[in-house]
This record gives sequence, C-alpha cells and structure tokens, in this order.
Amino acid sequence: MKRVLSVAALAVFCMAGTLSAANVLAFEDYTVGTSALPGALALWGGCGVCTITNDSGTFNTDLTAGGWDVVIYAEQNNSTYPSSAAELTAYVGGGGKLIGDTWLTGGLDGLLGASQASENGLVITTSGDAVFAGLGATINLTNPGWGIFSQGWNPVGGAVGIGSLNSGGSAIILGNGGKTYLNAPLTDTYSPVSDGERLIANELGQLTGTPEPATFVGMGLGLAVLAMRRLRR
Repeated sequence: MKRVLSVAALAVFCMAGTLSAANVLAFEDYTVGTSALPGALALWGGCGVCTITNDSGTFNTDLTAGGWDVVIYAEQNNSTYPSSAAELTAYVGGGGKLIGDTWLTGGLDGLLGASQASENGLVITTSGDAVFAGLGATINLTNPGWGIFSQGWNPVGGAVGIGSLNSGGSAIILGNGGKTYLNAPLTDTYSPVSDGERLIANELGQLTGTPEPATFVGMGLGLAVLAMRRLRR
C-alpha cells in the first residue's frame, strides 16, 4: 500500500511541478463596462508578478525594465499606442509575447499582423483552436457605451486568423510567428464577462505553456490512477 501511495503522489507532484509562475504586465487605458482582465489573470492562475496599469508612462518604464513573460495592451478609449509604440515594437521585435486589442487602426494592428475588416460585430463564432477551449460555439459581445467596441481583422504578413466576427473578418489574429494575439473585442464587451476571462486566460496559457492549475491537477490524478492500476496488476 505504501508503494502505491508513493507512486501516485509522485505522479501528481511531477505534473504540478511543471507549472511555473510567469510575469505579466498589462495596460488598459479605460473601461466603461466590466473588464475581463483581472478575472482572466485569476482564472489562468499562472501569475508570478502580474501588474495592470492605466498610465502610459508607468507602462513604458516597466516594459523597458524587462522581465515580462507576456504583455497585454488594451487601447480602448484614447490614441495611446503612439506613446508606447517604440517600447512595444522593441519588445515584440525581440521575441516578446503580446495580447492586444484596439478600437483604432493604423497602429497596434499593424504591429500584430492585422488590417481592419469590420467594426462593431456582436457575435464571435469559435473554432477548434485551443484559445476557445471551454467556450461554446459562439461568444456574445455587448456595447457598454463605446463608439467602436469591436474590430474584425484580416491577417497580413504571414499572420493567421482564428474564429470569425459576424460583421466580417477574424475574431483573433495570431501573428509574429505565433507570439502575439490581437483580439476583436475590447476587454469590457464580453457578455457574459466570464467568456472574456476564459478566452484571455486561454491565450495566456498558450503563450506561456502554463495552463490553469486545474488542468495539471486533472492530468496528475490521471497519472496517479494509471500508476495504481499498474501496481495492482
């Protein structure tokens, strides 16, 4: 019996040990509705140091200091990208991983491999891509009071479109060799908010290779069961 328990415990321990903390820096200039970012970081569960700021100067200083595994940049209310363009371009150019959204064109979209296809779509149709794990066939959006609250995108420069927005174009653009995501919705437009939390948590998991801890627990328990069955035989 002791041997069975030790092998089972080892299986769980080995799986849990593969989950390492990651550092995330997030910028979100403004929200009208409820942002999905805090909940996404909590749901993902991989935070070492996770910081959200709405100040461009603070963001630029922190980004330049380095040490970030993923950066999130949500340009939702003003034209903030130009003030951080140099820092973000250097970060992405150096292989940095970035999740973004923007209500504008001609800035962040270009950095993330996209061009505008449409505005203000209300329904995302999902696909079999891992970023949609745990989500249904569609994701509904709502406008909490923005002029432009979602953008459908076309992939450019070798980027790839994922899912679709009912107004036209892709719901997500995977660019820069698979290291960046550009989302169609702003962070406070998901209905319910939990869908946005799940989507962004999935993106964090894909970029860092650290799915939420529950995933590892399930895998660890599966290995434990297999270990016990083998010993019983």
